[in-house]
Amino acid sequence: MKDSPEKMEVPKLLPVSVAILDRSGTTASAVREYSARLGLLQSLQYCPLTTIFRYADRGPTRTRKLYALIAFACVLLIAALILLPRDIPWILPAEHWTADWRTVLLSDRLTQPPEHPKLAVVLVNDDVLREYGISDMHHARGLLSKIIAAVDAAHPSAIGLDFFFLSEPDADTTNTQTLITTIKNATSPVIVGVAEPPIEMNSNERDYQSSFIGQTNRKAGFVNVRYETGDKVVRFYPGPSTENHESLDSLLAEAGGSKPKDAAGQRIPWLLPPRNGLSALLPQRDDDKKAFLTIPVQHLLPPPGAKDQSSPASTDLKDRIVLIGADLPRSDKHYTPFSVWTSQKMPGVLIHAHMTAGLLDQPTRAITELDRHALRYLLFGIALVGVGVGWYYWQSLLLGFVSWTLGLVALIVLDAVMFAAGHVTLPMMQAVVVWFLAVTAGHSIHSVGAKPVEAGK
Repeated sequence: MKDSPEKMEVPKLLPVSVAILDRSGTTASAVREYSARLGLLQSLQYCPLTTIFRYADRGPTRTRKLYALIAFACVLLIAALILLPRDIPWILPAEHWTADWRTVLLSDRLTQPPEHPKLAVVLVNDDVLREYGISDMHHARGLLSKIIAAVDAAHPSAIGLDFFFLSEPDADTTNTQTLITTIKNATSPVIVGVAEPPIEMNSNERDYQSSFIGQTNRKAGFVNVRYETGDKVVRFYPGPSTENHESLDSLLAEAGGSKPKDAAGQRIPWLLPPRNGLSALLPQRDDDKKAFLTIPVQHLLPPPGAKDQSSPASTDLKDRIVLIGADLPRSDKHYTPFSVWTSQKMPGVLIHAHMTAGLLDQPTRAITELDRHALRYLLFGIALVGVGVGWYYWQSLLLGFVSWTLGLVALIVLDAVMFAAGHVTLPMMQAVVVWFLAVTAGHSIHSVGAKPVEAGK
């Protein structure tokens, strides 16, 4: 019969020796063995990058050419990854994702006291706005005057306002004049927030902002945060000012007695509270908000019309830098690296608290990146080891385990040690891609020079 198992024709895509067919002559066995020959089963033993050159083991010229082509392509890609700038667009999203998890798991934690000793945050929330009958922060200038006065009475080292003022909210300017007078007459240094592009402003708003700041006779720092293109996550300090202002954070650090170095474009050294219970293993959802003494306005100010006007909470603000800002559902909230775990946004004033704390704690907690030359040497070393692994284990079942598991674990450990011990960041995904390309190159190079297997043996 034409379709008998003994005379079944094996497709000529690859040379298959007679010895590969099961000696029982069953069609099922032959199909199974042929499928394995095509690499369908080999993918369970080797990483996907090397499955393509398992279509044939060793032998025909065309297979050697395929191996040589793969090796050449891998070497070119490795060279490009080593020589190109650090931020490679097609790797960058994965790079940010791994960096976010590094931040969540390995950021510095406080020990004692449980909050940063030099910073505090006063939050205006929906509850206090309703209590005072105020619709939004634009119309809260009278309330803001009371908050600044209460904080100033506690003798902080400095006060920072995470607000900017672009227009007059009411025809009656009494509240605005009261706010200006309160800021001007405060005994503590007050840094007023200022908006800069890319925040959109027309000429009237620019003029109003300049006039407002001029009347307070105080320093002004820009409150902009830096988004990463595409994912709208705050990971870095903002770049230099576009209008000759210093940042709110650097001015506050200076007012607090520090002399911070320019951190424009550097990673923010996020801070976490002491470990507690389960957070010894994984961070808790509010860990990113517990690193600082945080006081809601209703704990700072007495209720409207109350006879007792004392403020017990204000005693905790002495000699601290106090940031005043809003924690409102639809106002000034941003994704941060912690959002990869919590899926929550952080109020802008707390982001400024993290940035200010990083400047105050320089150089101990400053996060740096490997310089260009050190990074190239490191990637070159990873590539050499990867080529050696691919060459040595080129036919072993250990290739997939060593390249995928041990190699990846080694890179993760290296990255964690560099960050935890030295606050140095490694471009993790760039290193991972170099590793797997190098393993593939080593396997292919060895396959090109291997002795062909003769048919029937």
